[in-house]
Amino acid sequence: MRISVIAGLATFLPSLTRAVSSTDEYQDADTAQSGYLPNHNIDPTTLSTYAHAWTYTCNNQEYYNAKPLTYTPSQYTHELVIFASQKNIVRVIDGLSGELLFSRTLDPPFQASDSDCGDISPTIGITGTPVIDPTTDIMYFFSKGYQNAQTGPISTLAGQYKFYAVQIPALTNIPGYPIIIDNHFASNDPTRYFVGGTLLQRPGLVLVGNSIVAGFGGHCDNFNYTGMLVSVHKSTAIINDIQAMVASPGGPPEQNNINDPTGGKAGIWQGGMGLAVNGNSVYFATGNGVGAGVNKGKTPYSGKVYSSTLEQVVANFAVDPNTGKLTQTDWFEPFNFDTQLDGGDRDMASAGVALLDRTVFNAPGVGVNGIAVASGKDGIVYVMNADNLGGFYNGAGNPPDATLQQITIAGGSFYGGVASSPLDGGYLYFCPTGGPLYAYSYGLSSSGSPEFTLAGQIQLSPSNLACNGNPVVTSLNGESGTGVVWLSDVNNGVVAFQAVPVNGVLKQIPLGWASGRLSKYQRPAFGNRRVYTTEQNLLYAIAPLGGTVTTTPLSNPSTSTTSSKTSSSAASTTTSSEPSTSSAASSAASSTTSISVPSTSESSSTSPLSPTSSSQSLLSLTQSTSTTSSTLISSSFPSVTVSTTSMSTTSASSSATPSSSSSSSSSSIISTSTSSTTTSSTSTTSSASQSPTQTLNPLEPKTIADFNYIGCYIDLPDGTTRSLNSTKYAYDPMTLESCAANCTGYEYFGTEYGRECYCGYTLNPALSAVESSCNQACSGNATEICGTANRLSVYRSQVYIPPPPEPEHEAQSGNYSWQGCITETTSGPRALSALAYYNNSMTVEACVSACSAYLYAGVEYGRECYCGTVINAGSVAAPTTDCSFLCPGNALEYCGAGDRLDLYKKTGPLTSSSSSVASSTTSSIVISSTTSNTLISLTSSQLATSSSSIAPTSSSTIVTSTASSIATTSSKITTTSSTSIFTACSTIKTTSTTSAQATSTVNAKPILRTYDWTIGWVNAAPDGYTRAFVGINGVWPLPVIYANIGDTLKINVLNNLGNETTSMHFHGIHQGNTTFEDGASMVGQCPIAPGETFVYEFTLTQSGTYWYHAHVGGQYLDGFRGPLVVRDNTALANYGLISGEYTLSLTDLYHVEAPYLVNYYLSANNYNGAEPVPDSALINEAQNTKFTITPGETYMFHVVNMGALAGQFLQFDQHNMTIIEADGVYTQPYEVSQLFVAVAQRYTVLITAKPSNCQNFAIVSQFLTDMFDSSITPAGQQPTCTAYLVYNPAAPLPAPFTLNVQPWDDTLLVPWDQQPLWNSSEVTYVYLTADFEQNDWGSNRAAMNGLSYMPQKVPTFFTALSAPAEYQKNPEIYGQVNPQVISYGAVVEIDLNNHDTRAHPFHLHGHQFQIIARAGDEPQWPGLYSTPAAPMRRDTVVVYPGVGVTLRFIADNPGIWLFHCHTEFHVEAGMTATFIEAPDVMVARQPYVPNSHKMACDSQGISRVGNAGGDSTNWLDLSNANTEANQTYYGALINPPAVNPYTGGAD
Repeated sequence: MRISVIAGLATFLPSLTRAVSSTDEYQDADTAQSGYLPNHNIDPTTLSTYAHAWTYTCNNQEYYNAKPLTYTPSQYTHELVIFASQKNIVRVIDGLSGELLFSRTLDPPFQASDSDCGDISPTIGITGTPVIDPTTDIMYFFSKGYQNAQTGPISTLAGQYKFYAVQIPALTNIPGYPIIIDNHFASNDPTRYFVGGTLLQRPGLVLVGNSIVAGFGGHCDNFNYTGMLVSVHKSTAIINDIQAMVASPGGPPEQNNINDPTGGKAGIWQGGMGLAVNGNSVYFATGNGVGAGVNKGKTPYSGKVYSSTLEQVVANFAVDPNTGKLTQTDWFEPFNFDTQLDGGDRDMASAGVALLDRTVFNAPGVGVNGIAVASGKDGIVYVMNADNLGGFYNGAGNPPDATLQQITIAGGSFYGGVASSPLDGGYLYFCPTGGPLYAYSYGLSSSGSPEFTLAGQIQLSPSNLACNGNPVVTSLNGESGTGVVWLSDVNNGVVAFQAVPVNGVLKQIPLGWASGRLSKYQRPAFGNRRVYTTEQNLLYAIAPLGGTVTTTPLSNPSTSTTSSKTSSSAASTTTSSEPSTSSAASSAASSTTSISVPSTSESSSTSPLSPTSSSQSLLSLTQSTSTTSSTLISSSFPSVTVSTTSMSTTSASSSATPSSSSSSSSSSIISTSTSSTTTSSTSTTSSASQSPTQTLNPLEPKTIADFNYIGCYIDLPDGTTRSLNSTKYAYDPMTLESCAANCTGYEYFGTEYGRECYCGYTLNPALSAVESSCNQACSGNATEICGTANRLSVYRSQVYIPPPPEPEHEAQSGNYSWQGCITETTSGPRALSALAYYNNSMTVEACVSACSAYLYAGVEYGRECYCGTVINAGSVAAPTTDCSFLCPGNALEYCGAGDRLDLYKKTGPLTSSSSSVASSTTSSIVISSTTSNTLISLTSSQLATSSSSIAPTSSSTIVTSTASSIATTSSKITTTSSTSIFTACSTIKTTSTTSAQATSTVNAKPILRTYDWTIGWVNAAPDGYTRAFVGINGVWPLPVIYANIGDTLKINVLNNLGNETTSMHFHGIHQGNTTFEDGASMVGQCPIAPGETFVYEFTLTQSGTYWYHAHVGGQYLDGFRGPLVVRDNTALANYGLISGEYTLSLTDLYHVEAPYLVNYYLSANNYNGAEPVPDSALINEAQNTKFTITPGETYMFHVVNMGALAGQFLQFDQHNMTIIEADGVYTQPYEVSQLFVAVAQRYTVLITAKPSNCQNFAIVSQFLTDMFDSSITPAGQQPTCTAYLVYNPAAPLPAPFTLNVQPWDDTLLVPWDQQPLWNSSEVTYVYLTADFEQNDWGSNRAAMNGLSYMPQKVPTFFTALSAPAEYQKNPEIYGQVNPQVISYGAVVEIDLNNHDTRAHPFHLHGHQFQIIARAGDEPQWPGLYSTPAAPMRRDTVVVYPGVGVTLRFIADNPGIWLFHCHTEFHVEAGMTATFIEAPDVMVARQPYVPNSHKMACDSQGISRVGNAGGDSTNWLDLSNANTEANQTYYGALINPPAVNPYTGGAD
């Protein structure tokens, strides 16, 4: 890890650079695919000693095409083997022992039956070899499954590809991953989409700059597919570019029928060989195409000129190292590609491209500085100039190809690439199907051109080599004469040959073990002197005898190290341990199915940081981490005399009955046999002699060193648990003496499988086995017996060895006591969110010391410490065994686990009362809710509670709402005895326990926050009147979304409203590069129809207070609205200590549902155009909401007006507010006693609590009633709402006070960063007017510049996306949306004049603007007549009656952005303009439109192509565009009633 010092604070951050082992192979072979690997310490003189090391057996029919990788992650001392299967299972194996360390099962794999191709069967999952970034320990790969993680077979079109980035070794998701590749189109042909069901990611992946590049082909050339090259940015998880190998013009037209195989083809499959990389260029080969494409006849074409039909080619694409953009730079296509290669299914892409070592393979005299070699099914090896591949038909001879050389193997075909060696003058190796293996030496012709000459071949008779794979060459660190050519052959297994032919013969080097049949399309992978390869469901390791000894912990790793906050909801992301099968011979390996092993009391740390040694005697041993008692009780063990030793007494009991309680430090074996059993013990020594009725094996020496033989014992009695479970050693040659030496310091050692050694402190005598079942000779001494499969030959120490102290959950640390194990939250803030501290040497003591100012301390993931004075909602009690990670600074303490905290509570007195986690063993835990004003018992299935405030971080008093404010859900209000209630008032010192701890300046690492939301109806009565509201997952009010800056939100929406469409806008979020996620219906998306699903996914690059709401048909009036808070600790640190945090929402409640209100407002029956008046004011969607306050503390309130019509005044009795943020812009502190919050505006304010708890205080909000028509104001309206600051629950609540309205001017605020006026030499001026009018049939319509906004037949975003370049900036094509087309980078000045007699809150999507001038409505609303030096910025501004406002913003966010009045009735009336911002730049950036967005349109027959009227032929023909309002408009309602129940009259 790397320590970064920022502002004097040492902060531990993930390492950005690391020293990967030089012997690792973290992609398919080498980067250039030269097939030469000098770095694995392979000495050809030792190969005869290479023998079978271990076999790992996976599930039946779990096959492998991706090659194993070897890698040494940070903090590991030897290599791991990572391999991924066609069942979408990834495993991490200890390379030396064969033990499984980590396993992860992803989405169910694609079924071969849906591919209509038998090449890969029965499932298709991870096919291409992954690549690991050695600078970050992150592995990248593509996985094929089905949409929504369904289990197939389903259909071809249901298939889907996901791209994963996982941390090695734990296989946990990197935030932002996985991403879905499907439905992106190729940048060189937008008609060709990535359709995962028809494509196959076969070649190994490569890392180029900041991007991962992958090639895609098809399944047996079935379906309508086009080969694709895909580039994904590794850091941002954004698809940089997709290039179709066949494109328009020139290529065949894309077919709509997927079963029509004439759409393009030219797949990239290469027999699985990886893409080749030189610098920032990637080389690959393509296969069969359809038709001749652009290269017809005998017309020469330069490879340096772009070709739109890259079929049967070797291609070179440049990869921009920063952006990942792919650019075609060179290609070669054989002259007969169409007539013979296409026609005869003779793919060039059956093997990949190799780039040879430029220091050896060159001919600078003829301009050849590098050589590329490719081969295919035509049996020809093509040798090309890597810098000038040759184009088409540019050769002067026969054949007319501009290659350097072509080597033809008559009748041959290649299903594997070439290998090379730069040693001994340079050699090229290749093996056609059926053999033999050839070696060609490198030289120059008489003309100085490169030339390869046959130098030798193998002379097996018959050769019997299948050669369906790639050869590879190793050497001993580049020494001449040490080259070895390797093959993983289907028929012969792993074979090796001397790299330099002798008398024309490549001599085979015998290995010490024959693997037998192997999978096709493989080549060996190498570690440090070790070889790995696969056969169907087997992974083999081959290593020299007497090789490196391994020490690995035997306890299962934690089974839940993946955070739910960083995982896709569609995929199983449990990191699990599963049993392995390690054997001395493949025949002894039994199939082991993939299972998830729950943590038990014997679980341990997931970091097997075991030292390695080249000797068989190890000094540093991994100790047992078992937390169970060492006393083992056995029953019904016949006729055995057991000598035992007790640590706790000087003389032991002779009783044969078990003790009712046993010391955890005792190592006694206690027998409960009813037959003849005699037990005796001494205090310090044991005879260690066993006198069983069966005779001990005479082949076993009675004594080895200080150990005596006690018999044969069963191992793995339950299939997973080792009988001697402390330490394992595995090596050849194994002897009893070497095992005894390695187990010095242990009570027992046992040998198994002839080569495995186990050590332990305890042994269950009930596991005694028949002596004859231990019958396998030790691999290092045939006269000794070393157990056999699942049988241990066991020896016991002659001197009692007590077990070491075992790790435990520290009961008391300082004045903090252990409370148990709890989970992290599933959404919102962490369980403890006040302070975070990280330390690679973390201990419980260090954590509680860091949290000394807080009530709670929690250690997580071994090295992470979190503090808080409240446990946030979503955290629940977990089994103690879940907290199984050892503290790195003290291996005898537990420090939580992944998403699990060992929780500690301060036992000393505090100046503020605090609530505690209720003791619970169920899945529910009583906690202070971070999304509610109530103390609520949450279960894991519940999403949210009734309100939107965060429980304060320094208080415990119960926060409650009136019963009427709670939705009709199963949540219950709960009080606990641990909650302190004040019974008398007192003055509290203002220097509280938190005053010594400053607010953290460190932001949490970004994560993916995934929500699954079903939108439906919920009945509630927040003001006593019951009505239906739009709820989420059966709950209303809606949850607060809490996140940190940099997090990614992913919200999976299901519309279950029945008769209404819906959509979601994230108000104030700029949606950079994701304008289609802005949520405005018929602007950036189509509405979501009932029963349909939709996915919103975007990254939060802003912090502050925001909100989300429906953006269709006035629907958010019906309660589809909720706060969104994005924390930035760096920004908040500027404002000093903040002890607690709340969210306070202001809303106006209507008793009538939105469709009927909207219909009435727009109807001719509304003769004076008056807006419907709300019934009640609410705070946090409730009345009488209470906020708990601790004297002397400072609290942060996020205030947001989520109303539809009424601005509101807000005042805290006798507490001033300090504004620190407005609409996401942090400000210089500005103190006020009263706040005016217009509709859609937000503020963050600080409240400093009084020093005494003797009195509670009222909070009052009050409607601005200027827009209310008294003639339609509801009877019994409640225009004010009261809430309370509760210092003392025992004290009475005060009466509401009368709020006296004060003048308000938000332009007096100054942004924290004090940016000056945005200026430019050329300012783009936009002049707008806002007014009202009646149309021809009497509807009250709003207008801007005299035109009323009309949603169009094609969403505006799709019009811009599909428009030809010459029309993109033409405002006419967008129809009557009041389009304002602006250029990228322009400074835009909006002059808006309000011709209406009432004020309007105008909101701009996608931007914050500077307020540079505004006429006032004095004295209540002062004006701004002189531009400030640092104008205030925000995204919602009030324009006063009859006057104007001047705003400026910078057009740096290409997209489609509305500018509208946020009075919801005025939005529906058409008071909206549309900024078409830099559409050319937006289209050039190739925005990825998710499939759900397309389906939302397609399912309703809404076009995604064409101008506003849907015309894509004549873009200026707007005759079909919408220009008149719907006379029977009911907002989002699909089937309106004949009579509006609100008015009782006709529409």
